[in-house]
Amino acid sequence: MFHLLNVLDYAGFGVFIFLLASMAAPIPLLASQVSARIRQFAMPMCAPLLYAFCRWQWFVNQTSSLLKESPQCEDKVMYYRNLRDTYLTFLLMFSGIMVIWVAHLKSPSGCCARKDA
Repeated sequence: MFHLLNVLDYAGFGVFIFLLASMAAPIPLLASQVSARIRQFAMPMCAPLLYAFCRWQWFVNQTSSLLKESPQCEDKVMYYRNLRDTYLTFLLMFSGIMVIWVAHLKSPSGCCARKDA
């Protein structure tokens, strides 16, 4: 079950990185269209962020229970696998926040928009 969720996390992280790269593309039309679509769907994009936050908190709380005084090899493997999953879900959450933030920074209207006099 967790293997499928990890695949979902990696796929979501890849999508967020692709969106960030397309907003940073040197093609202005592509970057503006992608940022406009992200601003349009900002609220539905919060669902993966909420999923990543809940899963991240689950792994953070689970990490402390995996610490043992004299761990066996299996315990060490479980601990480091849990750390990998913790960092993966944190990166998923952080990259999603970055996508929404960069899309709003690239918006033509807003507090940072240039006003012609």
